[in-house]
Formats: sequence, structure tokens, C-alpha cells
Amino acid sequence: MIANIYGLKYVVLMAILLSISLSCSGPTGAGLSDTITKDVLTPTPTPINPQAVLDQSGTAMASLESFHFDLQHSTGGTPLAANLLLISAEGYVEKPDRLAVEFTGSVGRFAMRGSLITIGDRTFMTNPLNDEWQVLQDQVSPLAYFDPAKGISSMMSQVTAPTLLAIHSKEVHIGGRL
Repeated sequence: MIANIYGLKYVVLMAILLSISLSCSGPTGAGLSDTITKDVLTPTPTPINPQAVLDQSGTAMASLESFHFDLQHSTGGTPLAANLLLISAEGYVEKPDRLAVEFTGSVGRFAMRGSLITIGDRTFMTNPLNDEWQVLQDQVSPLAYFDPAKGISSMMSQVTAPTLLAIHSKEVHIGGRL
């Protein structure tokens, strides 16, 4: 009789262990942790639309009174006059009529760099040969190419074929043709 009690306890113990074992596995016999990891979804980032970024940025920048800019050409440059090519420009603009720029460019086959400041209807530029400031004539004003009163938003609306170049932290870099 004692042997039957031990045998019965053994059978009950095995039945309990078997039911616990089966309740912790999935339909294919996989363990509980395997089932959870199969159901985890990987988020997919929303693609950035370069034209939408330009539009939103242009709208936001229309209300600015001043801003910093950095214009770089990967190849070529912006023709400003006969044989005068702007390769890069970096500076500040303040509405309605102030502009400060450091630039690089070329005149014919000669490379040049310089600085330019416009305040109202007066423009000053460093002489590329000796770096001395000189007053420019009115007909050479950079405001003929960029109007601070309209701001950068008018230029952003003219960009064609915008492409996403890079994303760094909170900055989105977009390239295109102007």
C-alpha cells in the first residue's frame, strides 16, 4: 500500500510537471520568450520630402528679421557678370537692407576671395589684391541679386529638383538648382 501511494504521488508529480511544461510553450513548441520576440515590430522611419522641407522652411524664414547663410557649389558656380563666377558665399542678412558676406570666386582664370558689406544703398568690398576696403559703385550692388526685404524664402521657392543630402541632428541638408 505504501508503494502504491509513492507510485501515485510520482504519477501526479509527473502530470503536474508535464502540464506546466506544455503551458509555457507556444503552438509549435517554442518557449514563451521566443513567441514574444517574434511579435516585436521594427519601426520604419517616415521618408523626408525635400520639397516639403523647403516649403516649410521658406514659410518659417519669411518672418525672420535676420539670418546666417552658407552657399556652396559642388561644381561650377553662380555667374554674376561677364567672367565673374561666385563659388561660395557665407554671411548674414538683416532686413530691410543689410548684408555682410565673405566669398570665393573667380574672375576669368584668376581665383579670388573677399568680403562685402551693404548698408542701405552703400556697398563696401575688400580689394582682392590688397584686402583694403573700397566703396563700390551703386550699379554693382549685391542687392541686385538678393533682396533682404523679400528674404531667403523667395529663393527657396525657386529651388528646382531638390534632393535630400544629409540629416545631422536637427539639421536637414537639401541640394538643388537655383
